[in-house]
Amino acid sequence: MRTLFLSAQGAATLISRTGLAHCIRGMVNEIDHDFKRWEQFDKSARLASHSAQGVIEIMPISDGQTYGFKYVNGHPNNHRHELPTVMAFGVLARVETGLPEFVSELTLITALRTAATSALAAQHLANPAVRSMALIRMSASSRSPVGLMALGARDGGKFESGQASELLTFQARFLERLLRAWLDLPA
Repeated sequence: MRTLFLSAQGAATLISRTGLAHCIRGMVNEIDHDFKRWEQFDKSARLASHSAQGVIEIMPISDGQTYGFKYVNGHPNNHRHELPTVMAFGVLARVETGLPEFVSELTLITALRTAATSALAAQHLANPAVRSMALIRMSASSRSPVGLMALGARDGGKFESGQASELLTFQARFLERLLRAWLDLPA
């Protein structure tokens, strides 16, 4: 049996072929399915190693059949070394044998998972009158968690994937700057 590997380029190619919206919808469905079987998971706390330069974390989980972990770092000053500030990869292994079945670069996939989780949360938490919504990723600081700006409309079709969204993006960037100034956060 061989271990499958998905590189960042492979993930980008797969998303391009499949379509971004289709990929996110599929992730929403899988995440929703996993939330419905939440009690089946052995959820361990993430293991973190903090330093003056950043943090490295391991996030383990198992459902008794499959064991997985995600390795992710957060190093705000990596841009000085021409490296990403966040990088991630993951491993899935069969519990019965310990065989690693799948290894994947997860930096891009994590961004899509965040979008899918946000969309799922919006579906469950949005006012039932909302028929159309826009979700915009926000990052106030390299040292703060990623946020989400959510807008809703009672009329369907007000927010569409092909729609020009420059004004919404501008509002999100403005809010990021406002939060940085208000909370005295670094860029």
